[in-house]
Amino acid sequence: FLWTEREGLRDLGTLGGATATANALNATGSVVGTADTPDGATEAFLWRDGHMRSLGTLGGRSSAASAINASGLVVGNSDTANGVPHAFAWSDEMGMVDLNDRLSGQASGVRQTVLAAADDGTVLAVAEGGTLVLLRLSDDDRREHHH
Repeated sequence: FLWTEREGLRDLGTLGGATATANALNATGSVVGTADTPDGATEAFLWRDGHMRSLGTLGGRSSAASAINASGLVVGNSDTANGVPHAFAWSDEMGMVDLNDRLSGQASGVRQTVLAAADDGTVLAVAEGGTLVLLRLSDDDRREHHH
């Protein structure tokens, strides 16, 4: 559900399955989370302009969106075809991309999920073993900063 003073309580719907869970929203009113599909999978969703859409997966049967920034960059995690969770970023322009494929440098291990996305494109990811990794996502800058 989404509540606004002007519209009150709105049901965001589902992706055809029984449930949906909202995890975050941005200032423009876009909402992200995870929802069941009719075949029993769970997929990350983006609810914008009154419509819920699936963001897909990285080849597996589940994905979940955990955050969205002001420009609409959605981040979260998705199972790959072999069932391993990988961190993803999604936008209208690039679709869903595996951050392990998109960004160089594997010193931190497999990036498994993203917790937050700043408005400048910086994302806070979690790698294997719980290591926190700051990644800068932009067309010009693919640098990685470890903390």
